[in-house]
Amino acid sequence: MKIKKILLLGLLTIAIGLSGCASARGEKVVDTNSKVPVETIAVDVKTITQQYDTVGKLHAYEEVIVSGNANGIVKTINFNVGDKVKEGDILYTLENKDLLNNIDMQKNSLQKTVEDSRIMYEDALGNYNSIKSLYEANAVSKEDLENAQVALDRASLNYQQAKKTLESNTVSFNSSIEDTIIRSPIAGVVSSRNIEIGERTSGASFIISKLDPMLVKTNVSEDFVNTISVGNQVKVTVQQQQYIGKVKTINPVGVNNSNMYPVEIVIENDGSFLKHGMFAEIAFELETLDNQIVVPKKTILSEGSRSYVYIVENQQPKKVAVEKGLTKDGEVQIVKGLKAGDMLIVMGHEYIDEQTEIKVVNQN
Repeated sequence: MKIKKILLLGLLTIAIGLSGCASARGEKVVDTNSKVPVETIAVDVKTITQQYDTVGKLHAYEEVIVSGNANGIVKTINFNVGDKVKEGDILYTLENKDLLNNIDMQKNSLQKTVEDSRIMYEDALGNYNSIKSLYEANAVSKEDLENAQVALDRASLNYQQAKKTLESNTVSFNSSIEDTIIRSPIAGVVSSRNIEIGERTSGASFIISKLDPMLVKTNVSEDFVNTISVGNQVKVTVQQQQYIGKVKTINPVGVNNSNMYPVEIVIENDGSFLKHGMFAEIAFELETLDNQIVVPKKTILSEGSRSYVYIVENQQPKKVAVEKGLTKDGEVQIVKGLKAGDMLIVMGHEYIDEQTEIKVVNQN
C-alpha cells in the first residue's frame, strides 16, 4: 500500500508538471498520462457494533488482611511479598514454648482428675453390686441399697463431667496452639508483609491479594449505564493486550451523587501478566447494526461542517455529501448519501474535484 501511494503521488506529480508545461506554452493537454490516478472500491454493506469507550484501573479480585488472634513474638516467616500462597498455607508462627508447657500442665491435671473419678466410679459400682446381692439375701436394709445407689450415681456423674471437662479444654488448648500458627485464608499473592522475625505482632501482619481473576473498575455515564447489564461481555485492553471480561456489578448510586456510575468487570489473569493498578481501556458493545453502509474513515473529506466523499460515475468523479454515523476501528457508518455498489474513490481523492480527469488504476 505504501508503494502504491508513492506511485500515485509520482504519477500525480508528473501529471501536474506536464499540465503546467503545456499551460505555459498555451497548449491543450490531451495526453492520458495527465489524468489523476485514483483507486476505488465498491461500497458494500456490513455489520457494525455501537460501543461505549471508557477507561479504568485493575484491582485485586479480593484482598484479605491477615492478623493473628494472639499477640506474641514472631518465630518463623515462610513467605515474602510477591510469593504465591495457597489457602491454608502457614504464613508465620509465634513463639509458643511457654504456652505449650502451660497446656501440658493443665492437661495432666485434668487427665488425673478423670482417672481419679474413674476409680471412684468403679469402686462405687462394685460397692453397689455387693450391697444389692446382700439386699437380695435380706442381709441389708433397703435404705443401705438406696444409699449405695446414690453414691454410684454421684460417682458416675463426676466421672462423666471430668471427661467432658477434659474434652472441652482439649479443644480450647488446640485452638490456643493454632492461634500461634497463622495461615492464609485464601489462595493468592502476598501483597504486603509488616512483620519480621523477633518482632511482637500488632495489627495487620500480611495482606493476601487474589489476582486471578482480576477486577476492572470504571465509571459509566448516565447516558449508557442502562444499556449494559450484569453478565455482558466487555472488551478490555491492557498494554495493547486484549481480554474479554464480564460485567460483575453495576452500582445504582453515582460517584459522589454524580451522573457517573461505578461498574466492575471480571477478567482472567492466567499468566499473571496483569497487575493491580494497571490502566485499562474498556469497550462496552451496546448495539449491533446489520446491513450498514460502512466506508474507510480516510475516504471522508470535510468542508466546514459538511462531510463528503468522491465516487466514480460515468468515468468522472462525483462529489457526494454524506451523513456520518458510528465510527469504529477506522471505519465510519454512512447513514445517508451512499448505496451499495457505488464506486468509492479511496486513494487520490484528496487531489481532485468534479472537473478533474481521472484514471482508475485499480478497481475492486
